[in-house]
Amino acid sequence: MEIFELFDNLEELIAEAGRIPLTGKVVVNEDELIEVIEQIRNSLPDELRQARWVLKERKRIIADAENEAREIVQQAKDYTAKLVDENEITKLARQQAEEILLKAQEEAREIRLGSHAYAERVLVKVEEVLDNLTESVQRGRAELKKDEERAQG
Repeated sequence: MEIFELFDNLEELIAEAGRIPLTGKVVVNEDELIEVIEQIRNSLPDELRQARWVLKERKRIIADAENEAREIVQQAKDYTAKLVDENEITKLARQQAEEILLKAQEEAREIRLGSHAYAERVLVKVEEVLDNLTESVQRGRAELKKDEERAQG
């Protein structure tokens, strides 16, 4: 069921509820209200659940990239230390170690940038969905307020 239909059901439930005289308040069946709210919750877009997953996954990816970069740097240091003792290849070892280190740093940077870009795209989509939902809720609340004002006036 579409979320707007569920909001219509919620409005209908409130509109059909019994009124408490002289207070402008209504008495709504709790079970029916909870059921409609649960249906709304279940109808929320998957993007919201995905956004939560993306944030966790982003942190994990960044942590993995940083760990991998540290491991590569340590391997480069270990490799360099091993080669230092050998005079003829010391320059080559330093050069290769620097290349490995630069490559590791570049790979880590690219992984971070990629994960940031992906997270940004997903969060923009989630923001759009949330904006749409907020507008829907605001329209629903405005309708409820109009109904209440009509009922009072």
